[in-house]
Amino acid sequence: MVSYLLGIGRNFPSLLMGFSARKGARSIAWEIADYFTHIGLNVFISKGAVPISALSISLIKRNIPMGVYIDGDDSDAWHVLPLAAHGGPADPIENQNPTVFSLPFSGVIGETDLSDLYLKSIESLTDFRFHTDTLLSQFVFPFPEIQKKMLESDFWKKLFDPRQDSISATISDDGQIVGLISTTGKKIPIEEVFLTLGKYLINVRGSWGTIIGPPGTEILAQKLSIKKMIEIQEIPNDPIELSYRAGFSDLLLGWCQPGYLVHQGHSPFGDGLLTLTYLFETWDWEKSLKK
Repeated sequence: MVSYLLGIGRNFPSLLMGFSARKGARSIAWEIADYFTHIGLNVFISKGAVPISALSISLIKRNIPMGVYIDGDDSDAWHVLPLAAHGGPADPIENQNPTVFSLPFSGVIGETDLSDLYLKSIESLTDFRFHTDTLLSQFVFPFPEIQKKMLESDFWKKLFDPRQDSISATISDDGQIVGLISTTGKKIPIEEVFLTLGKYLINVRGSWGTIIGPPGTEILAQKLSIKKMIEIQEIPNDPIELSYRAGFSDLLLGWCQPGYLVHQGHSPFGDGLLTLTYLFETWDWEKSLKK
């Protein structure tokens, strides 16, 4: 990975870095950023924890050719994921180059905001005819810097106003997954969310493109009652592979277990907040039909 970043850094010796909301990720990210400066790279690190989609979108919008996202797992291992200019995972073949070298100077570290472009990207995809009601009994969002901005917005702040006897939602530490618990206390499976959003995006939004998912997606997609021919790609149940494929396709929806959903016109990574936003639209649209 280091040689991959340095190879790109010969022409553009700066990168964006984001880190997840997992405990300890901030300090690990700053240690890695310091290492990168000693091999000649300038690092612009997020002010706080952000979804990986926020880093991805900033790479695209700022036209920066490389980024790095820091996250961990339940075995206390830390992962450094390199991102390319298109916002998706870097090419794994290029990333395996074993050559190691340093650039002929030292880099610097600076903080940067990755949240504004992220929220604006979601808002640009939103249908403002809906979102008229608060539908959550609880909303757990692990990104305090972004939440602060959301609470200043009439559009977003209602997410944090609880309504009893409703669905609860929890966004994962990397922002990719929204966990949904029904009013009966049962987890809503990703397959159900995929079908709900697929029907809404196709039949109401008129969206089109490729569906990407794990084995069984073609059979599942038959429940969408698609009237036209549509490409369906079945891939291994691997979120990195999903994001890599999504970055190079005319995507409609991509999904994999345990709850990743990738959306058209956004980042090639899963995004729990955008998934939740589309669900609000779907639920409000369904209620409007009953009036």
